[in-house]
Amino acid sequence: MIQVIYGGKGSGKSKRLLDLANDTSKKASGSVVFIDDNSGLIHDLDINIRFIDAQEYGITSPKVFTGFILGISAQDFDLEHIFVDSFLRLVKHSLFELEDMFKKLDEFTKKRDITLTISISGEESDLPDYIGKYVI
Repeated sequence: MIQVIYGGKGSGKSKRLLDLANDTSKKASGSVVFIDDNSGLIHDLDINIRFIDAQEYGITSPKVFTGFILGISAQDFDLEHIFVDSFLRLVKHSLFELEDMFKKLDEFTKKRDITLTISISGEESDLPDYIGKYVI
């Protein structure tokens, strides 16, 4: 399942994502992963959350991002939840170009019973229709 935290810059998306990750970690029986494009939030995360600095892995496109998520899942059989901050800075594409990627990830996460929660910066008027069903 995919969940999206969507809002304008400075609207508290990262804080909300961080709080959700920490709350999830307290209840999770499996692994929780937090991916960001810098290590600024690492000290605010629960010690049981695996932090990944995406800059170290050269994520530069939707295809690479999808492969990265699938790879994390392949090596961690009890993965329950993945949190991704600053999503658009990672994939370096417009949200309007990512519908196929979201469909593929949605199918994959449902099949593997993984929740993927992503924060996306953007104005309400720029929200593509296909993203609406994921927004929490």
